Amino acid sequence: MLNLNEYFFFIMFLLCLIILTFFFFNFFLILLFMEYMIFSLYMYMYVFSLNNLMKLSFLFIYLPFCVCEGVLGLSLLVLFIRYVGNDKIKSLNLIYF
Repeated sequence: MLNLNEYFFFIMFLLCLIILTFFFFNFFLILLFMEYMIFSLYMYMYVFSLNNLMKLSFLFIYLPFCVCEGVLGLSLLVLFIRYVGNDKIKSLNLIYF
């Protein structure tokens, strides 16, 4: 049975998914909400592992992947702004890349 903390982080994740579907036109907002989703998933796994007396070693493996995803997203944002001039997805043309 899920406790209140697990419900909270699960609702945060679902709310971020819903918001992400409405703000798909701006690349920066997509990256921001994806980081928020990763944070809520990380906190959900942390609370779940504490409640079930599991080891926290998986979280130490998951965290560098989250950081690498954030760095890759920011570098793509900089590249996108350099070539296109803005971060709107509607102005994306794959011929530039």
